[in-house]
Amino acid sequence: MQNDNPPTLPPWQQLQVMVLYHLAAPERLVELIAALDSWIEASGTTLDRALDQGRDRAFSDPRWGVRDTPSNWSSYGYGLLLDFRKSTVEALALREAEIYRMTGLNGCIRGLQELSLEWMTPDEEHDFQARIRSVERLAAPLDAVFARPCQLNDFELTGLVSDLSEHLTTGARLKLHPEIRIKSGQRPSRTGVYVPAELPAASPQFLWSGDEFGAPGPAWTFNSTGDAALQHVGRPALWVNKAQMAKFAANAVANGLMSVPPPFEAQDVSDADVAGSLVAMQAFEARPSEWIFVELLESDPDEQASTRVDDSTASEAAKRMEAYAGQPCPRTGWWRTAARLGERRYVEMGKPMPDIQSRTHGVIIWYFDDDQRDTL
Repeated sequence: MQNDNPPTLPPWQQLQVMVLYHLAAPERLVELIAALDSWIEASGTTLDRALDQGRDRAFSDPRWGVRDTPSNWSSYGYGLLLDFRKSTVEALALREAEIYRMTGLNGCIRGLQELSLEWMTPDEEHDFQARIRSVERLAAPLDAVFARPCQLNDFELTGLVSDLSEHLTTGARLKLHPEIRIKSGQRPSRTGVYVPAELPAASPQFLWSGDEFGAPGPAWTFNSTGDAALQHVGRPALWVNKAQMAKFAANAVANGLMSVPPPFEAQDVSDADVAGSLVAMQAFEARPSEWIFVELLESDPDEQASTRVDDSTASEAAKRMEAYAGQPCPRTGWWRTAARLGERRYVEMGKPMPDIQSRTHGVIIWYFDDDQRDTL
């Protein structure tokens, strides 16, 4: 039996590619500009109210002068918001030239942290902080995708998939192009998402053709600790099953595979809400790679609705059937593995799962393929 189907991506990688395309869409910057406009307008209203009420006099200090007053914030804080908006509008304009940039989030937040909000009422400050969080939720993921060198690893991408699951669809709209390849550091000819060719467990990256910053850096893939976590928890539940991640972390620390570096503490090892971050801190390494282009195809609204990913994606993924190399096959059919891009085998129930050579995976895990089509 021979498999002549074109290579496809495993479900977890399809979602990671989709979330990158979602975040690269110009609509995300339009949303951010709208949020900034709302923030700027609300800040202006608050400042006008504070100045009309004469709060400057109440907050002036003989030693520090007008440092904690609304007038001081108007001179510096308001300007930070306007600069943030200006840089975002410029980033949107650059998209016409196939150039992508980070937002001005970090500079704005750092500047605002230097300014006092003592002049605001508790309700005004609460609203202001809520608007900061709203803008951060929109801008921070964009900065993670377009930062250079790209630092996104599997842990962070899994978090983005979970956070944005309502906006994603499955890989029915994706097409892998093995003929379109570039190497780390090489500027791509096509803008879009690329997956590592020889490191199938490594994270995809969004690349662009408009300038040299769009070239891929090294690929972030699992080291020995990450491979051990993958073997213990399994691909569908990796990072998602917090209890299993905490169990692995405790065993790994006890066996010397992992440490507990600052800012983590000893009790964090068994904390299900923290253990995944502790593992992720020590689970990855950067390697040069060849990259393959993944095209985002258009689809009609009915197709998108039928393939939409809901909030149960993670729990459903955890139910997918998996088996390790050498174990008896639990179900007859087509199986795939992330240990080699496009690798797909037909295995009969009870027969040993294949053991393949991989330079990147010490553990070979097979997943029952969602697509059971074959050619005889």
